[in-house]
Amino acid sequence: MTAQTKENVWKLRRIALLVISILCIVPVGAAQYFYSVDFHSPLNQIGQPPATAAGPETPSSIVVGDPTVVSSFGHLTEQPLLFSGIYYQQIQFDLGRGVPDYFVDFDFETRNLNPSLFAFDAVFDTPGVEVFYLHGGGYIGVPPANSTYLPGWSDDNLHHMHIAVDLTADSWAFTLDDREPVTGPFFSNSGDILSMRMNLSAWRAFTPDDPNVQVAVDNIFIGTSVPEPSSVALAFSALGVSLLLRQRKHR
Repeated sequence: MTAQTKENVWKLRRIALLVISILCIVPVGAAQYFYSVDFHSPLNQIGQPPATAAGPETPSSIVVGDPTVVSSFGHLTEQPLLFSGIYYQQIQFDLGRGVPDYFVDFDFETRNLNPSLFAFDAVFDTPGVEVFYLHGGGYIGVPPANSTYLPGWSDDNLHHMHIAVDLTADSWAFTLDDREPVTGPFFSNSGDILSMRMNLSAWRAFTPDDPNVQVAVDNIFIGTSVPEPSSVALAFSALGVSLLLRQRKHR
């Protein structure tokens, strides 16, 4: 091995060590977020439907009805999205990311929902449906359909809902506010979750519209526990590879 070859080998080793060191010290996020939605202006306007299909800060679509951005609703004072008991009101978040798990977090407050003939649903499309719902009968429903009902919630109070789905273990975990998590089985036809929908509608047939039944949501986060690689770490990795290739060309 010539002196020049030895020098090149040492350079390659130093570059590799540099890349490894950077990858070790650059922090990597604890989770990967697909959506972070708060219905703020200027993307959204008070008195209008929410902006859609504009990236991770908006729902993918309004499926049906006219959910509306409002200036405030009870304890939600920073421009939440309001669903009213008029036919169906539903938004959708497209997923299908092929990850092993998903989570959904959001704040909500209800008015005249408990009790009522309406229900507010968080629907997971697989493309079969797995549904978590606030039932107007005063309880919380979870999948599968024959599951024991969970204790309800209170109108006119701020609540937080967390749903985590582990597709590898075919299970879900549900938490309301600071209660202990509840778990159960989750079935996916496709091995993935293709979309997640939020819906307010009547649970009993032929129920007349009631605009006084209302649910407001805000601060919606949807993601996976699988960490997203740090962009800084990836940039340095690319730099390291580039330098390695450059050194090889000059050998």
